[in-house]
Amino acid sequence: MGALAPREFTKVIVDPVIAMRAGKRGVVHSGLFDEQPSRAREELGMCKSAYRVKARKPVIVFLSASWSNVDDRIREGLEPGGTPSVAGIWRKCVDHGLEVHVFILTRLEDGFPSRTVELGGVTFHWIAEPLEKLASAMRKKGVIGLFKLFWLMWQAQMLHRILRSRIQPDIVYCMRPTFTITGWLWSRFTGALFVHRQYGTWLYHYWFENRSWVNRLSWLGTLLALRIPSDILIMTNDGTNGDKMAEWVGVPEAAFRFWLNGVNISQEIQLDVPRFKESLGLKRKDPLLVQVGRLDTWKRQDRLIEAMPKVLEVLPSARLILVGDGPLRIDLERRIQWLGIDASVKLVGAVGHSDVEKYLLACDLYVQGQDLSNLSNTLLEAMATGCCIITRSAGGTDSIVHNGKNGVLLCPGESADFSEAIVELLLHDDERARLGRNARRFAEEHFLSWDERLQMEVEEMLRLINPSSSNRK
Repeated sequence: MGALAPREFTKVIVDPVIAMRAGKRGVVHSGLFDEQPSRAREELGMCKSAYRVKARKPVIVFLSASWSNVDDRIREGLEPGGTPSVAGIWRKCVDHGLEVHVFILTRLEDGFPSRTVELGGVTFHWIAEPLEKLASAMRKKGVIGLFKLFWLMWQAQMLHRILRSRIQPDIVYCMRPTFTITGWLWSRFTGALFVHRQYGTWLYHYWFENRSWVNRLSWLGTLLALRIPSDILIMTNDGTNGDKMAEWVGVPEAAFRFWLNGVNISQEIQLDVPRFKESLGLKRKDPLLVQVGRLDTWKRQDRLIEAMPKVLEVLPSARLILVGDGPLRIDLERRIQWLGIDASVKLVGAVGHSDVEKYLLACDLYVQGQDLSNLSNTLLEAMATGCCIITRSAGGTDSIVHNGKNGVLLCPGESADFSEAIVELLLHDDERARLGRNARRFAEEHFLSWDERLQMEVEEMLRLINPSSSNRK
């Protein structure tokens, strides 16, 4: 199979910012879509409206599997972590006057209610995952996608709760491909609009780069989900070539949205850094390296751990903190102990968004060595915070990190490369400060805030429900 030519997404990163700040909603799709919905799509919206009983509020239902550091924290009464595109879109829909329901399959605690109202008005329909321990073990081994029996059980449970709810939705929004078929059938049966959300994808990697029948079979459901017709397919532009896969499977351009995530750019950044370091058990002048992300195989925190012995030979007081949790935590802790650097490397687990910002503000260097792409939300946030960044040239990272201008981009970026770059920058305060200032300036000029990014998404959905609502706040 030959190489794919990329779809012409001109100014993918810059155009949404220009559009939002100029108030021209029609150009947020990088020049691919008309400013006004076509007559055909207006008629489609009116036809679908005819199937619904007019309600006081439009109803949107989200179908989702569990989110690490999101739904578990909500059930504990804590502020959800994870990417703001998850809990943030639920809240933004409530703010716009929609009735919001979230059907979520998760590892539910014994005795927890099957339905609760959280986050200022979001109704959660909690569904306990069947055979949770077995499913969890298979996830850790990366083979759960091969066992379609689990998928069938999940669909049956979701369908059962949907039928019991008797909800008549205006929009069915599937978060990730897990329940895409069930959600699409529900939307067809009720006449609702259907929105499919993908947070990046591994499909291009497995179909055109690391070709393996095992990986392809595991991800076949995701590929089929992309082929299901949707009124809107929203794909995160995270450097994993989601636009190329959407083009390859034939997703209509008029239904496709390829958007970079938002960031929170604080105008008044204040943190007592020495005191914060002391709260972590560090000395005030200890050089601090930070990475934020799930402890998973492709995140490659091991690259940074392996780089630390060389760093410590030159700068014995340097400290590395890894923020996040995940299936590799025990393996990483063992590796740290084996290298004898457990006094210099610390895993602090998952934290809320406000605490993530504290780590970014306190660090001397933000380091990230992922495999597939480093165009992640944590990297965007680090740039917006003004961190000096060292990362690998993978995925579309070079579209925002320009080597020597607003960060250091390593190629290939193995542990020895990180060691050398870390030592060089920790020994040159002025260069670190310059790169950090330039990173923040780039973020201010080119990134949307999370509020703007989520606003753009809700307005797209409201426009399809009622074309005259495109300017509705």
